[in-house]
Parts: sequence; C-alpha cells; structure tokens
Amino acid sequence: MRRYTRGEGKAGCIFYLAILFIGVFLAYRFVPPKIAHAQLKDYAEEISIHNPRKDAKWFKKQILNRARDLDVPLDAKGIEIEKQGIKRIKIRVTYVRVLDLVVTDFEMKQEFFVDRDLFIV
Repeated sequence: MRRYTRGEGKAGCIFYLAILFIGVFLAYRFVPPKIAHAQLKDYAEEISIHNPRKDAKWFKKQILNRARDLDVPLDAKGIEIEKQGIKRIKIRVTYVRVLDLVVTDFEMKQEFFVDRDLFIV
C-alpha cells in the first residue's frame, strides 16, 4: 500500500449526482401533467362510448369538470365537439400548460383527438 498516492477525486461523483438530481427534478415536473393528460383523454373516450344520446353541451361540461378535477388548465374554448347525429362524434381538446423549471418557464402544448362511431343498443 502506497502512503502518498493521489486519488482521482470526487468530481466525477458530484457531476453524476448533479445529473441524477436534474433528471429526477425534470421527471417530477413533466410526468404528473402527462398522466393527467392521459387520464383526461381516456375519460373523453369513455364518455363518448357510453353516452351516445347526449348532446355536445353535455360532453363539453363533463370534460371541463374532469379537467378541473385533474388540475388541467382547460377552458371551454379549448374543446371542439362535432356530433353527427347518433352516428359519430369528434372531440378535439387543446390547451397549454406552463411548467416552472426554476430557471425558466416551459410551455407544454397538449392536444388530443377522439373520433368514434356511436352505437346505440
């Protein structure tokens, strides 16, 4: 064992810990909005399947209520619903979520489109 051997140092460890910290922080900021977006899309698909006789106002109200429950920044202007009688429904939802990333704000544009045939049994 050499007594005065110089080691590599701890700079590499600190560098990789900083990268790990940044990755965890970004995941903490980006993953919950993505999950809320997916839940809102699933909800829009579900109500379009199970409620073929409802009108466009009802669909818009239900989507807005669900968005409020999920803390999604959605307003009535961001929802377009086209219902073609009892045969087809098209729902387009668009909104922008602003994420605070400490050094800057990031605008994440989110959008989904539901196009379903309606079946009445």
